[in-house]
This record gives sequence, structure tokens and C-alpha cells, in this order.
Amino acid sequence: MNTSSLWLLATLLIPVLFPIAVALAALLYTRCVQHLPMQQRLIVSSMAHTVVTAVEQMAQEDTPGGQKKDQALQALTVILSGIGIKVPAPLLEMAIEAAVFELHILTPHTSNEDDESFPWRPTMRNLSVVQPPIKPV
Repeated sequence: MNTSSLWLLATLLIPVLFPIAVALAALLYTRCVQHLPMQQRLIVSSMAHTVVTAVEQMAQEDTPGGQKKDQALQALTVILSGIGIKVPAPLLEMAIEAAVFELHILTPHTSNEDDESFPWRPTMRNLSVVQPPIKPV
């Protein structure tokens, strides 16, 4: 094979193989990043917040908290196993409890509610919504 035929073959194969190589590298990178401990913790925390909010939204008001927690734990386990992340059950329970606590803190409580154990206060997530009162000078 002479040099001109190799050059012709290279000019034909590089445009075809380069996008495939880039896509495979991106896929490999995302798979490797998913298995880093810090990344898994962020994924579990984010999914726990999403699941807790969804269960709270879909459940009846008179549904006991234990039943909501079981629903959230089951949904979180299914979602995480679906993306290939294996997390011990106690860690999932802690993530759900943390998400419930944050949900209670972020939810404004009115004065006519009996439970004032979680008073509403602005946090970093809702600062853009909350405007401090302007004091006259």
C-alpha cells in the first residue's frame, strides 16, 4: 500500500470514527464520575429531595408520616438501583429525613397552624423570593 492510498483511507475514516470516539469518551467519563463517592452523595441527596417532595405532593393529608417515609424509601431505592447506584438503607433513610426536615423549613407556616416547631425562615434556596422589608430613613 502506498502513501497516497493510506492518506485517502485516513481522510475517509477520521470524520467517521472521531464522533464515535468522542461519544464513547463522554459516556465513559459520566459513568466514572457517577461512581465517585462525592458525586453519589450529591445524586442521592438530590433524588431524596425530589422523591420527598413528590410523595408529599401526591399523598393525602391524613397519610401517616411512616407510610410516606416507606413510599419515599421504596421510590428512592428503585430510582437509584435503576441508575446503578447501590446505597445502604440507613444512608437512604438519613437522606430522606434530611429532605423532610428541609422541606419543613422551606415551607412557610401560618400563625393559625398548631405546629410551630419548624418556624419559617429564609434560606439560600428562597432568598430570591423573599424580599426584606425596606425601612424608611
